Amino acid sequence: MQDGRAFVPGEQVCLAIVRAQVQDGAAPELRGNLAGFLSPWVIGWITDRTGSTDLGVYALAASMCIGSLLVLTMPQRIVNR
Repeated sequence: MQDGRAFVPGEQVCLAIVRAQVQDGAAPELRGNLAGFLSPWVIGWITDRTGSTDLGVYALAASMCIGSLLVLTMPQRIVNR
């Protein structure tokens, strides 16, 4: 425990990926990697709290629906660059 912060497993690896991809300008890959890192963690957290994976799967489905709606509402000038 350095500088008063608790140790988070994988924190340094995740931060290294974020720094490397931000420097390369790879925003879509960054979002994909963060989703791959956070999704299992969120489902595990929800499963621990509720005792069932149903709510976690529903949360992932809701986030995919929200993302789809956001894509469909993007202006054409942004999409066709």
